[in-house]
Amino acid sequence: MGKNAGSEAMQLTIKNLAKYLEHYRPASKILFDASLRSFKIFTKEQTDFSPEQLYVGRASSLTDTYKFADRINFVLLQDAEIPASFRESHLTNIIAIDSGHDFFSLINDLQDFFAQREYVSTAITRLLAALAQGRNIQEILELSFEFLGNPLMLTDSTHYLVAHAGWDENLDEPQWQYYLKQGYISNEYALAVSNDLEFRRKIISDIVTPVVIHYKELFRHPQMVSRVYAKGVNLAYLTILAAYRPFRETDFELATIICDLIAIMMQQAQDKLVVANTEIESLLIDILKNGPDQKYIEERLDDFNVHFPGEICLLCLDAGEIFDSAEKMFFVKSLMQNFFLGGISFIYNGKVLVVTEYKNNNKLILTAEKVSSLASLLQTHDLTCGVSRPFVGLKDIKLHYEQAFHALNTAQHLKHPGPIYFYEDYFLYYLVASMLKNDDLRNICHPGLLKLITRDKEKSSSYAISLYLYLQHNGDVAATAQAMHLHYNTLKYRLQKIAEILEADISDFNMLLKCKITFLALEFYHKISFTQYFDKVSIPEETPYLL
Repeated sequence: MGKNAGSEAMQLTIKNLAKYLEHYRPASKILFDASLRSFKIFTKEQTDFSPEQLYVGRASSLTDTYKFADRINFVLLQDAEIPASFRESHLTNIIAIDSGHDFFSLINDLQDFFAQREYVSTAITRLLAALAQGRNIQEILELSFEFLGNPLMLTDSTHYLVAHAGWDENLDEPQWQYYLKQGYISNEYALAVSNDLEFRRKIISDIVTPVVIHYKELFRHPQMVSRVYAKGVNLAYLTILAAYRPFRETDFELATIICDLIAIMMQQAQDKLVVANTEIESLLIDILKNGPDQKYIEERLDDFNVHFPGEICLLCLDAGEIFDSAEKMFFVKSLMQNFFLGGISFIYNGKVLVVTEYKNNNKLILTAEKVSSLASLLQTHDLTCGVSRPFVGLKDIKLHYEQAFHALNTAQHLKHPGPIYFYEDYFLYYLVASMLKNDDLRNICHPGLLKLITRDKEKSSSYAISLYLYLQHNGDVAATAQAMHLHYNTLKYRLQKIAEILEADISDFNMLLKCKITFLALEFYHKISFTQYFDKVSIPEETPYLL
């Protein structure tokens, strides 16, 4: 996680107390940090001190004859010179405040300090318990609203709404109303942020602290913006609106803690992770989510001076269980950026996507040699990859993302070894998978072929396998016979017999297509190649639609 400016301040320690009392301009001697449990007022007669207590009193009440046996923490109103034994002892921490300050005001400030620390401690305990109980991000925000007392929203790294809590529909804050209704930032708000160079500098700094902004021409209330940050990358943004009360010091601490918890949750839910490090990456994610029109895309690309003159393709990378942290995903993103120089890599829905050149001036860029090198790289890192069809122009990136994603998913479903799966090779599988989702299996499979399969199982024959391999070899009898180690005439006779059993002309293209779809449906359903079908599938017990 990021450098947490509030992680020390949330603890009850003598060093944090010294910071809290800075407005008194104390003279402090702190030789060691110490955890504090509570504070007590000491008297001249007191001889017993505990290292876990803070002792408050006047310097005139100290006796120079005290013998130190343990560490002691003091806040002293300096109405007299502090005895040398206290000043010089390596066992004492002293925060000395000028005697001109009111003693009772000091006591009130100490009470507030300990009360705030207890409040923060309680909040953190409840938030950690919620995390341990597996609560989701929405529930974490709702719990956070209890502590913060102000509305809050979480947006991803491209500023799209993820979740929110504590919003009152009657609250007069039009920009938040727009954000929550539309799910994304308004043009006016985006422009205000773009022009705020100081805010933009802080939001990309390595020092991760909440930042308060108040664009009075747009907002009626100040906002606190905190970053959900991991391994040098902004995963999301938490924004708190000071609608119901002004911000308190503890709000800054709690906002940081909430962001750290959300960072953990986002890294544990990689399938939802969306990360953009540059404006062009944000644009591509914007297109994937909303499909902006061509004119908008061209204007933005001109702004960024990004153009692909030829054909491009999209790659969708997955690492299965390896993507158990955002850090590993960022590593893969960087790996692809270095491999595809000139391409664009980004993280979307828990996958690493790459847009890269496919062909330029009729010259193939993604050559067989390039694909072979990519395959070696992917195997080295246990990665798999779906590849879309070639396309022109980023306006169609959403369609081709779906192609690469479906190729990857289909190949993984079929347990194909990979590591690279081209959508063109999986198009028919995808078509069959879509049919299986929406129709009865008996409407997809050719009934004659199902009877042929059942007959083979009963008689231990291999007509269905012969037809399957015949289709695999695009109707080439010689190639099929060689693959099956059969004589050419033997296979021709077998094909004639298959035609008789099916009562169909297997040289007819439409008939062959029906058989092809049936074989693909069986493979997709059982997640095996049809060549393994009779060894691994009991017919009809494990194929309900053969009953």
